[in-house]
Amino acid sequence: MTRLEDYNAINDVVKLLAEDGFDSLGEAIRRIINEAMRLERQNHLGVGHYERSEARCGCANGYKSKTVQTRVGALDLAVPQVRDSSFYPSSLEKGLRSERALKVALAEMYVQGVSTRKVAKITEQLCGFEVTSTQVSRAAKELDEILEQWRNRPLGAFPYVYLDARYEKVRHNGSVIDVAVLVAIGVAETGKRQILGTSVALSEQEAHWRDFLRSLQERQLHGIQLSICDAHEGLAEENIQEGLTILQFPEEHRRRIRTSNVIERVNKEIRRRTRVATLFPNEDSCLRLVSAVLMEISEEWETGRAYLTF
Repeated sequence: MTRLEDYNAINDVVKLLAEDGFDSLGEAIRRIINEAMRLERQNHLGVGHYERSEARCGCANGYKSKTVQTRVGALDLAVPQVRDSSFYPSSLEKGLRSERALKVALAEMYVQGVSTRKVAKITEQLCGFEVTSTQVSRAAKELDEILEQWRNRPLGAFPYVYLDARYEKVRHNGSVIDVAVLVAIGVAETGKRQILGTSVALSEQEAHWRDFLRSLQERQLHGIQLSICDAHEGLAEENIQEGLTILQFPEEHRRRIRTSNVIERVNKEIRRRTRVATLFPNEDSCLRLVSAVLMEISEEWETGRAYLTF
């Protein structure tokens, strides 16, 4: 049931957009995010505003101001707090990881002296923090902990697995080299997609693929009935029988599994974000940004519509 304050918040945003159009887009987004965070804290506490209940699992403790740089400008947000500090709104975090990862990559380039004036300007506009090695290291560490936990999460049964690789430019021992970015996508028995994992290394050779696939297996990936991939050097596709394997699967699935289009679209999104950096200062920086982009894509898939029906 929609509460009165929830209805009023939505009404206010609609009225604002109706009156001022796109000129008020930033303010509308600010209000929507503030409302989303308030509702998330309410769910976290288990009670509504001023509501008394034995189910309560904490106490609200006002709001803390936070300015977030976004594509529509700086948003001055009111982040809800709880007394035991056990809450941080995921609605604020979601969608910002890849932005933060990109900013850290640019800042690393600046700090390490490999940036151009263009990168320095972008860093100044986007980063929102002082560009020093200490600040960059701290921001990178915060992101890395989240992304590493995601990359190492337990998996499960995925009947269909897509595999692909792309290349990014990275500085290595004073030279510019191409590193291979491996990506695995799975379709679960629920019909929903997930990004299973990613890896960054100096080449796309067999050893890299072997280590990457072994890591997926160690995370309990199982139940694979079909793997879909292009003809990469590290992955054999050697005869026509393998290509005809698709005919053994349900006809309603074939349109989705007969090509690697789904992973090509993911690679296109990765490229859209990484081309801003142009050149990564190191492999970790590349892995960080790619992981952040993939994590956000995977979260959207997991909460969206099913890709296939089993």
